[in-house]
Amino acid sequence: MNQTENKEEANRNTIKKASLKIFKAIIYTILCNRFTGWLILTVFKKHIPDIRSKNYSFVVSNPSAQRKTIASIFFGFYERGETRFINKYLNPNLDVIELGCSLGIVSSHLIHKLQNGSQLILIEPNPYLQQTIKENVSKHNPNNIRFQLLNYAVGYGSKNVRLNITNDSTASKIVNDDFNVGKSIMVETISLNSVVNKFKLSDYALVCDIEGSEIEWILNEGESLKNCRQLLIELHAVNYGRHYTVNEIKDIIVQKHNFKLVDWKGPVCYFEK
Repeated sequence: MNQTENKEEANRNTIKKASLKIFKAIIYTILCNRFTGWLILTVFKKHIPDIRSKNYSFVVSNPSAQRKTIASIFFGFYERGETRFINKYLNPNLDVIELGCSLGIVSSHLIHKLQNGSQLILIEPNPYLQQTIKENVSKHNPNNIRFQLLNYAVGYGSKNVRLNITNDSTASKIVNDDFNVGKSIMVETISLNSVVNKFKLSDYALVCDIEGSEIEWILNEGESLKNCRQLLIELHAVNYGRHYTVNEIKDIIVQKHNFKLVDWKGPVCYFEK
């Protein structure tokens, strides 16, 4: 195949990928909306199955579980990148820390995969999600894995941070100013190093989706990541002193913390040592 043919083949592949992405977006829009979420909730009440994963059904009675989110859970789109990588890569014999649990969907996949002797440490700053997380994790724990749910935000340099609370379980996030103060609460911070020391972890896996706040521990942690063997993380471009792109953050994870990027799906990346 000559250079011209190679270029044409590359163009065809690019067009094919773009077309597939558009098609998936259309399907998602058709399936995952407020009406389908209402219909699913009407039929299944509080316990929503994931039709792609027969072992799972989720408690969604929390007021912040939006109808669109419920539809996304039912059709298996919710946190699909994370759950696929968990099933494909997670070492079931490692202890696991999860930063940012939301409704406990990813947490449920984690605990379902782990074997006896492992432990799961869950860190979630939003206190209004704690009960839902506990219910979902407890019902997906066939091996009676020990788990701890801690109400902290991962942070450095201050004892407390402001968490902006929304009526959408996927949208609450740490803010650095007084915008929307009426809809926010102060949450105590904890460092990743403190978690590792508190639970006496040696080799462990880290799962993280905290809406841009991951830049805090990526830049500030060192020793605690030496024994982190697997890292599954959703990355976000973020301003932290300066603007960091997703690609820059990937490079920091590889160069500073000695991880190897193994796989990725959009912003969801899997690293290992």
